[in-house]
Amino acid sequence: MSDTQHVKYASPHRSRFLGTTCLRISIVAVIIGLTAAFTRVGVLVPIALLVAVAGIIFGHWAGPRRSGQALIGALLSYAVAAGMVFGVMIPNYAQARTVAMTNECARNLREIDDAKQQWAVKFRKGNREIPASKDLEPFLPDGKFPQCPSGGTYDIHAITETPTCSVKSHNSKPE
Repeated sequence: MSDTQHVKYASPHRSRFLGTTCLRISIVAVIIGLTAAFTRVGVLVPIALLVAVAGIIFGHWAGPRRSGQALIGALLSYAVAAGMVFGVMIPNYAQARTVAMTNECARNLREIDDAKQQWAVKFRKGNREIPASKDLEPFLPDGKFPQCPSGGTYDIHAITETPTCSVKSHNSKPE
């Protein structure tokens, strides 16, 4: 098909308008997405995602285009939408994983402290006594000494002291 021939559309004005609109919207989504990525302005991410979705919708309404503008626009919109989703999802997943491991470690430290107190009462131990991990196993929920989810080691300490983890960020006071 030569450049002078035109593709027949059901509604030529609507299809041409939507095809160029799709490309423009996709370009705007890319610009907003890049701005959000480089400036780390969190509010721009959902805006870019909405603009990219609008570009996808307009691209599908546009129908076939001779020059491939609708295809390029739709692909750009898909790429921006996927980039925005993964750009938000990956850091949040990593942060959620870190928080979950810290919370599990804090729970383990509370269980160790509770087991230590029960051990001291049952065997009438003094405040300066330090139990071994094997001594606490009967008083722990699973019957075995817990492991830090981050690979740290637990220090039991004396009865009056709070147990600690070798991973420093896990040693905040439980609420």
